[in-house]
Amino acid sequence: MHTLKIMRHIGEANGMIERVNKLKNEISNLSKALAVLLYDQYDCPDVDCETDEETFVKYIIQALIEKNENVCPFKNYTCVGTCKTSVEKCEEGIRIDCGRKVEGIWKEFIRIEGSEGE
Repeated sequence: MHTLKIMRHIGEANGMIERVNKLKNEISNLSKALAVLLYDQYDCPDVDCETDEETFVKYIIQALIEKNENVCPFKNYTCVGTCKTSVEKCEEGIRIDCGRKVEGIWKEFIRIEGSEGE
């Protein structure tokens, strides 16, 4: 009976290892795709598949700013909702006019943790 329990736990552990390896491969593929996209479209030569998540986020935010210039994503994409920190400061139009840093607005829009108030 004890041997059967051990064998079952080994089987469960092997299944978990397979899922972790699959997840690592998927993340690796995503990192590769992001690196190529950023390199190709937005002149980010120091990005590769080994780049850490924080650096990827930084470059993606910069690419969004480059593409959208001073357009507020909360105003431009109305299906998303409103900015949690500066709604009362917004004027009409789709430009960023609240005085906040553009990077902080995009981080909040994407829902990057720790981005509120930037």
